[in-house]
Amino acid sequence: MIDVYLNSEYQELISSAVEQRVESATQLLAEYEQKVEGDEEGTRNAQILRACITITSNNHDQVNSVISKLIEMIQADREFVPAYLTLAHAFLAQKDSSKARNQL
Repeated sequence: MIDVYLNSEYQELISSAVEQRVESATQLLAEYEQKVEGDEEGTRNAQILRACITITSNNHDQVNSVISKLIEMIQADREFVPAYLTLAHAFLAQKDSSKARNQL
């Protein structure tokens, strides 16, 4: 559900502004984090979703912060594919398609 709020392809279905969609996704994520508290895999997925929310907000400084956090996640677990995908998405948000392509 969080992905639906963040994905620009669904803008026709959700007629609210980006800020409202980000706020709704943040609220859903808070509920999700409560449910997965103590579960390592759920916590990692929540971190990825939080990164996606930050990327969608298009704040350049925050996206840079997310990139460094994602790189740390990848260094901790080189087989965690969602981190690679989210990192590529972050690079695309910064208009750096060559780095995004290299992550994939």
